[in-house]
Amino acid sequence: MGGIVGIVSEAPITAAFSEALRCLCHGSAFEAVQLADFGGLKIGVCHRESARARRAWRPESGLGAVLYGWALTRGGSTRPVDPAWIVDTYKNRGAAGLVAMDGDFVVVVLDLKGRRLILANNRTGTIPVQYVARPGLFAFAPESKALHALLGTRPELDCDGLLEFVTFGHALRSRTLFRGCKLLEPASLVEVDLDSGKADIQKYWSLSFRPRRRWHEAEAADALRSTVLESLRDTIIDSPPYLQLLLTGGYDSRTILAGMSAIGRPPDLALTWGVADSIPGSDPFIARKIADDHQTPFPVSYTHLRAH
Repeated sequence: MGGIVGIVSEAPITAAFSEALRCLCHGSAFEAVQLADFGGLKIGVCHRESARARRAWRPESGLGAVLYGWALTRGGSTRPVDPAWIVDTYKNRGAAGLVAMDGDFVVVVLDLKGRRLILANNRTGTIPVQYVARPGLFAFAPESKALHALLGTRPELDCDGLLEFVTFGHALRSRTLFRGCKLLEPASLVEVDLDSGKADIQKYWSLSFRPRRRWHEAEAADALRSTVLESLRDTIIDSPPYLQLLLTGGYDSRTILAGMSAIGRPPDLALTWGVADSIPGSDPFIARKIADDHQTPFPVSYTHLRAH
């Protein structure tokens, strides 16, 4: 899995940082790049050509930012965010300015003059970040195997994490399957001292529900529709030249197709797979009818079954 890798240590770093990056490259489409090396601080990224991390560096102020994923801000009007915006926002407002971001991202801000590194993820933690925090050291990566390669440690199974995984389908809160490795919880802001390696982790947002029990059904339906359309507008706020939609017969993808048509940006192509689109009630059959209703091109990738 691609993502940002970093380590802050008060002692000299002797680990093979390049190996930690390389172990995340799952195939030839991935590229590993080391971005910063300041003795006790190293930062790098593993990404694909189609989903490259972006960065900005201001040498005069000693500030830089790396953004993996995509982010937006809702200050007044919703607009995309780039690393230059992140650097300027941090310079003017500090780490508190970063909590205005939304989207699907992991961001690292390097402040050499202030002697700190800031690590933050989005509100739902959609891009994994695992970390190891010890006295004098903080390291992070998208997968635990990169941390073990970086720190030269052997993975040891966390039995509590394993029990949670087989019970709930995932470990709970910050626990992972391996001892010593923790998962950065959603909506987290980490401030790491570049001299001591000490990390302070804070939550900047929590999901909360406030039901409005006096709503009529029609009002609730209108509110849900408005929320879906707003979400779709935010998704295509960068005006992509070409859009594809994975369309099945389910209510989720058909809602997205209807919503994209409603905001005036239907997908250029809808895709699905199946045995045939001529079987009544099957996903390809339903999906083709929905695509035809919205005048959306719809090729089907057929799966040919063989008797064994």
